[in-house]
Amino acid sequence: MEGLISRKQFFTETLRRGIKALFRRIDGNDVRSDCAQMDHSTNCDCISSDFSPTLLRLEAKRLGIDPETIDSDDLLRAVYEVMKAQHFSNGNTNDASS
Repeated sequence: MEGLISRKQFFTETLRRGIKALFRRIDGNDVRSDCAQMDHSTNCDCISSDFSPTLLRLEAKRLGIDPETIDSDDLLRAVYEVMKAQHFSNGNTNDASS
């Protein structure tokens, strides 16, 4: 199970990222989450752990997407795009890390 980390590693990495973000903010640079800085296809991976296959299909239906006509990767991408569009249309330009 590669990719699993201990609590100590988690908190150490969180502290390191927080201090790094603080220094960037002090220097006047834009502070964005690592997830937001990744390329477009990787952004969908940021929400993939939030949706089980069943929940993804329900969310797609709620957003007006037919889950029966799309494979799971494209469905995840479509849900992400609709959620992103709704986020920005509501005037939410700040990401969760700000």
